[in-house]
Amino acid sequence: MDTKSLTWPLDPKYFPLPLDVRWLGGKMWQLLAPFEYHSEKHGIIRAETNFMTDFGSKPWWTWPLVGSPTDNGGAAYIIHDWLCVKATWDISITDKLFLEALKNSDVPYIKRVVMYSGVALWHIFN
Repeated sequence: MDTKSLTWPLDPKYFPLPLDVRWLGGKMWQLLAPFEYHSEKHGIIRAETNFMTDFGSKPWWTWPLVGSPTDNGGAAYIIHDWLCVKATWDISITDKLFLEALKNSDVPYIKRVVMYSGVALWHIFN
């Protein structure tokens, strides 16, 4: 598979490492290098090499409202996916950190509230 460079206007204060991913087919991507988010409240969250992500499990028909999974909110989705799989934090903290990462990814307010609500509702009902 090809290596894909996905670039967003990310603030290096919060996302200091470049995103290096490989598309595996379907919705799945693999990190080819570590990817970090520096949270002001929770410190450094580091998704490790070879971690697999779908950048956000959202149906294609929601993309006009919140964007595709690989839009600028994709960086926050990677960190959220990592925390859901690897962290021992309460899921409500993980979801709030996702909202913080969306804000620090310059995702517009309404869009990030809808994205955050989607993951929070997912965790309530699943």
